[in-house]
Amino acid sequence: MYVDGTASGEISDDCFLLQTIYLFFCHGVSKVFVPGLLSPSFSLSNQRPQISTPVESVSTPANVLFSNFCTPFFQDFMPSPVSEPKGLNNKHHEASFFEDHIFQQATPCIHGLRDPVCNRVTLIHDCSETLFLFLFLLLNVQVLVKWYNIYNAPGGSSAHAEWSLFVTCFMTLMGYNTERLAWTRHLHFEVPLSPVIAAKKARHSAQGSEEDWDYLLASRYHRQIISHISLLVLPVHQASSPGSSLKLESSAPLFPHIPALFYVLHLLYQELQLDELHRAKASSLVCVLQQLARDLQLEEYVDLYWRDYPSVMTVIEQMQRPSFLLSKPPCVFSWLSSCLRGDENTPFPYLPAICQRTRLLVLSYALYIFGDDKATSSSESKYLFKLSAGIQSSVKVRFSSASLAEQLVVWLASQGFTLKDLESVPFGVALPIREAIYRCREQPCSDWSEEVCLLIGRQDLTKQAHKMTLAKSKAVSLSLEPPVATEPDEEEDGMSDIIQEVTGLIWSQDLRIQEVRRLLRSSGPVRVSVVQLPEVSDHEYIEEKENKLLQLCQRTMALPVGRGLFTLFSYHPVLTEPLPVPKLNLTGRAPPRNTMVDLNSGNIDVPPNMTSWPSFHNGVAAGLKIAPASQVDSAWIAYNKPKSPELANEYAGFLMALGLNGHLTKLATLNIHDYLTKGHEMTSVGLLLGVSSAKLGTMDMSTTRLLSIHIPALLPPTSTELDVPHNVQVAAVIGVGLVYQGTGHRHNAEVLLSEIGRPPGPEMEYCTDRESYSLAAGLALGMVCLGHGSNLIGMTDLNVPEQLYQYMVGGHRRAQAGANRERHKSPSYQIKEGDTINVDVTCPGATLALAMIYLKTNNRSIADWLKPPDTWFLLDFIKPEFLLLRTLARCIIMWDEILPNSEWVKSNIPQIMRGNFDASEDINMETMAQAEDYITAGACMALGLRFAGSANSDAFDCLYEFARTFMKMMPFAGTAAVSAVRASLFLMMFIFLPIRYTISTSNSAIAALLCALYPHFPAHSTDNRYHLQALRHLVVLAAEPRLLVPVDVDSLKPCYALLEVSYKETKWYNETTVELMAPTLLPELHLLKQVKVKGPRYWELTLDLSKETHHLKSILSQDGVLYVKLRAGQLPYKDDPQGWKSLLTTAVNHRSSGVTAFKPETISTFTSNPALISFADFFCKTSEGMKHVSLDTHMFSAMLYECVTQECPEMLPTYIAIEQAVSALQRGDLQQTFPLWQLRLVVDLWDSRMLRGPANSHNTLLKSEFLPVMKNAVDVALDGWLKGNKKQELSRFSSQVGMLRANPLPVVQKEPKCQDWKQVCIVVTT
Repeated sequence: MYVDGTASGEISDDCFLLQTIYLFFCHGVSKVFVPGLLSPSFSLSNQRPQISTPVESVSTPANVLFSNFCTPFFQDFMPSPVSEPKGLNNKHHEASFFEDHIFQQATPCIHGLRDPVCNRVTLIHDCSETLFLFLFLLLNVQVLVKWYNIYNAPGGSSAHAEWSLFVTCFMTLMGYNTERLAWTRHLHFEVPLSPVIAAKKARHSAQGSEEDWDYLLASRYHRQIISHISLLVLPVHQASSPGSSLKLESSAPLFPHIPALFYVLHLLYQELQLDELHRAKASSLVCVLQQLARDLQLEEYVDLYWRDYPSVMTVIEQMQRPSFLLSKPPCVFSWLSSCLRGDENTPFPYLPAICQRTRLLVLSYALYIFGDDKATSSSESKYLFKLSAGIQSSVKVRFSSASLAEQLVVWLASQGFTLKDLESVPFGVALPIREAIYRCREQPCSDWSEEVCLLIGRQDLTKQAHKMTLAKSKAVSLSLEPPVATEPDEEEDGMSDIIQEVTGLIWSQDLRIQEVRRLLRSSGPVRVSVVQLPEVSDHEYIEEKENKLLQLCQRTMALPVGRGLFTLFSYHPVLTEPLPVPKLNLTGRAPPRNTMVDLNSGNIDVPPNMTSWPSFHNGVAAGLKIAPASQVDSAWIAYNKPKSPELANEYAGFLMALGLNGHLTKLATLNIHDYLTKGHEMTSVGLLLGVSSAKLGTMDMSTTRLLSIHIPALLPPTSTELDVPHNVQVAAVIGVGLVYQGTGHRHNAEVLLSEIGRPPGPEMEYCTDRESYSLAAGLALGMVCLGHGSNLIGMTDLNVPEQLYQYMVGGHRRAQAGANRERHKSPSYQIKEGDTINVDVTCPGATLALAMIYLKTNNRSIADWLKPPDTWFLLDFIKPEFLLLRTLARCIIMWDEILPNSEWVKSNIPQIMRGNFDASEDINMETMAQAEDYITAGACMALGLRFAGSANSDAFDCLYEFARTFMKMMPFAGTAAVSAVRASLFLMMFIFLPIRYTISTSNSAIAALLCALYPHFPAHSTDNRYHLQALRHLVVLAAEPRLLVPVDVDSLKPCYALLEVSYKETKWYNETTVELMAPTLLPELHLLKQVKVKGPRYWELTLDLSKETHHLKSILSQDGVLYVKLRAGQLPYKDDPQGWKSLLTTAVNHRSSGVTAFKPETISTFTSNPALISFADFFCKTSEGMKHVSLDTHMFSAMLYECVTQECPEMLPTYIAIEQAVSALQRGDLQQTFPLWQLRLVVDLWDSRMLRGPANSHNTLLKSEFLPVMKNAVDVALDGWLKGNKKQELSRFSSQVGMLRANPLPVVQKEPKCQDWKQVCIVVTT
């Protein structure tokens, strides 16, 4: 396609020939035959697979940008016989690179292509892509055919001669007689130029021949000598041999397009100047450009090439000069320099898909230097002039109110620009980008992508972002591995997976974790210590020991419930191994002989099925260890099913635990059907509760059908009656509440409301353990309508609050409606209740349902229903347990009025109990004491729910005081004090729940806590009359991960880090900031404004929660690991708690006058970068035989010291490059102006910063002391040139030298006396 638009054309069938030849042209393929060229036996298929591009250079962003942006048409539509590699790191070939693939003639498709020069990106490839953008389609074919014939001539060509052949072919196609060009005579050819006939070898002669003279003229020695002589003798405009008149063939194919071809090659030349690794190609291309510029009479272009490469230097009426060919040559360094000076610039021309680095750097300067935040989007045309009509695809990045530096790094990362690409950018051009990166490194955004974090050099954020990326694609296991247990008993107690590295940091002053493990261990025998009195026989003594063991077993059987919370989500199972379940050991050891004591001896009566529910709890505790992120499938769940029937109860608990941690959804439907058809009661209970917990609030229909089968009220009236055990019905009712939590589903709410007051049926139907079923119905109703308050849409006719109040206080039973009328038509033959509601059965469920419906609504009218009676007469009609529930319900409805002090707790006690008593009144003091204790216990329980997981010390102290009071009253208060103490101790534990998880105070969490902590505890291990024991484990649904664990990104070990936590402003307190030492449990995230890793020991990191909390939630939900990076010269808090040792390194960090040298041995104190440590070992240490330290060693030490202490190690190559440029200038052996251009850009950047004010100099990478030293050394070198009569060399660099001398720099307060560059560098930096 031509830039003028004169010829574009549609992609036709002729393109396939051009595209195929392009493959041969770019890749150097020599063993593929093309129809119409050399062999007619090969044909291409009609398929168009994706193109396989040549291997790009890893040091340039072209490898990423070439695929992101538009490519020329021969890359978008070219049929390639090689499939596109998947990913950037694929190995193209595993065989030898020099091995050619053989194509089979019988198949119509190409199986592979081989580049004989290792698929390298050569200058020929760059030139070819550039030229093809501006040539006609058929003209491209002619050029490719010409090059194909020359390149594949008999005898072949070496890699060294490729450029010579290409230049000769290209100049010939433009009409030049290459034999008459002086500079082309020095091109070295190893093969003849004829594409067909190879030159015959001449016979050797002892007297010599003309070939010997030609060989001498073509030697490298001759080219070096002639280049130096030409600088002194030949005039500037000598292009051909003297006295010759150079004429071009106007009939050549490329003759009319010489101006356009010259201009695009000039842009390619500017692109190569911006890449340190490809800049050597520019010296080869400048010979062609200077020849074309002289013939086009473009004197400024010739002058530009002369200045850039002075050592390489050596009419036309029918040409079509394009409009974009300006008289002033575009120079990217000049454009960037004027940009730094704030001058107005014309748009810089560029070629899409060719000059991508030019585009990136020009727009980067426009964004960061000019401050145009629209430079990368809508204002791109103000700074760039696109010369091609090719398709240009770009990634649009939306910027918020971020700074210019942040916008720049985010945009560069979106364009695929990496640190490796930045290393290849010249140091002067790259300095503004490095400055922007340095600024972003101090205050980065926590939610930046992995590419942005990698670009700014924050290893901690990069690893965190990489972890987040993996978490989106698949489950991520804990990065902190639990310790490996060595003792057998530790492997069996089920608590060996606690990460001791983290717990050791949280509780470093005591051994509370080990003590908790000892108290919760149920796998070992207990100590049965009974003293045998003289009058007691041996048989009676044995019975006493067994009775003592039976009492101790009550404690042992309760331990799994606590162990499940202690080891919550701490284990990642191995799919090839079964889950280890610790044994529930009910044996004992009697001192002093350590004899075994067993309950199976038959000496005492042991309750039947005593271990059924404890085994269930043991299975739940073992299953709760499995982390939600673990890889668990249906086969592994079935694999853990025990073969022994005795372990069926443990497996039932295991199934429930899998539902609580979300893994039961992976269980196949056939397995669920198989478990339920077995008829095992505990398996059904665990499975129904587990499936419902896994489908919390989803209204899943398959789960609803599964639960409805076990609830007669949800079955049609004509359905077959099923013999469903009572506990299974209770579990199914709770399951309905879990599945429909917070949905306000009318039908389920109506059914559950009627089930609260379900009357007993004939015979023995619904007559046993009615309390637990009514309670389950009330809890389920509360969960369905959780937090809806008075906004129960579609339930006005049900009168839910009034009906619940009637269930709570009693009255006449309402007539059943619908299907329930026929079901409950026959009265019970066992229980005579009549038409009156039995409040002993319905009151607990109704009270808690009312509390959950109006949870946190602060509805005063509903709360007044729940007030304790204010007369002794009415108090006699209410059981003390119901007073506890009413007080609890009233307090959580009036959520905002709960205060963490004893005055608030006592305010819930009625006034008649707090005053003086009249002796004449008939008051039952025991009733009064029980009522007061239960009301106080209810208020304490509400206080614990309000401040659960908050670590509020006032709430803890308040509950602790009441718990001590109840403990003293326990011998006299009976069951009332026992229930109150248990409730208080439960809530005290939840205020400071250990390890990773804590309790949430969301509506869903409060509902789960009410189900789990119902304050009526079983009288024995099989008691489920008032509350189903399995519901105790629903406390897991209220747990949320809030433990933040800092991990050093270098050592990958947990460490201490100082956090600054900011609270949002509320009606109780203003915006508050507190400091916490992590690892620590964070408060609830909705209360926080931001969490910040505070310095000075670690790099700062801010997690802004005022915008969104998803990022921090993702960190906490995985494993709570927050990667941090230790700053240079700082020590961890564990090694230096008070910071006294770090103060020494800090004093060195801030340069003091006493520092005169930098010892390389101390480099490890400042950085862990292996490259810097190796640099110090090789370049900053003196040899063994040297008595004095050399100037180079001092200089490198000073540079390393500056980079490391200022935490910008990426500036070390820049310092070295500046020193090399100045040293070359001092020696006078500069062969090009490239180093001076870079020095000029450095000076321009500093000037732009100083014009904005001295405050801007603090964020610069090059300090103010360094630039005057550079300027001084350059001035000394240039003065020496003038004194040494080197005006000719100085004239070549006149523009750059003038700029360097015209820019004043701030002077150091103490001007260095020494003029040598290395000595001045040492003096200033030390």
